Amino acid sequence: MKYKNTFMVRERAVEFKANHTHEESHGITVCCCCEKGQSKLTCTFEKNIYCPNEIAKAHIVVDNSECEVAVKDIKFFVKQYFSIEARGFFGAHHDFRDTYSLQEDHEVGPPAGGRCERAMDINLAGIKYDVVATRKKKGMTIDRSPEDIFLMSGVQPAVSKSRHIFNRYELVCELSYDACTCCDELPDAQ
Repeated sequence: MKYKNTFMVRERAVEFKANHTHEESHGITVCCCCEKGQSKLTCTFEKNIYCPNEIAKAHIVVDNSECEVAVKDIKFFVKQYFSIEARGFFGAHHDFRDTYSLQEDHEVGPPAGGRCERAMDINLAGIKYDVVATRKKKGMTIDRSPEDIFLMSGVQPAVSKSRHIFNRYELVCELSYDACTCCDELPDAQ
């Protein structure tokens, strides 16, 4: 007789932080040489630890009062860093590393010389992965249980202490400007 129960193990949180504020200010340069003043981003994240069914919230203040370029877009999103390291016999070594933007919220930014405050949120339950309903075991095709499909389709646990698998999520707030800022470091919060 055998019974299988599906469960998920999550890593222990390092340190819980509530209402963590990140502030960053940068000089904006357009076309690689023309200084257009300072732009300041202040982002207050509600907390730093979330469950897969929660809503991540942030309060964002963009102070563009000393800048001559308008903020075209305020982007608040979840970024996933994922890597798998496989080591085989006889020195074979393979790495897979990728970064994904999973869920996004966009708002219009302030004009040149303006200031704005935005409350932005992301529903983490909206992050879903496609799961194949069958799998192979000992050469035979087996159907996955509804519990397995449910757990595998949602946000996967963050993994940082594993030897071969690394999975991390970050909440990110980025600004894009209404000019060519390709050579410039722009304000962002993570």
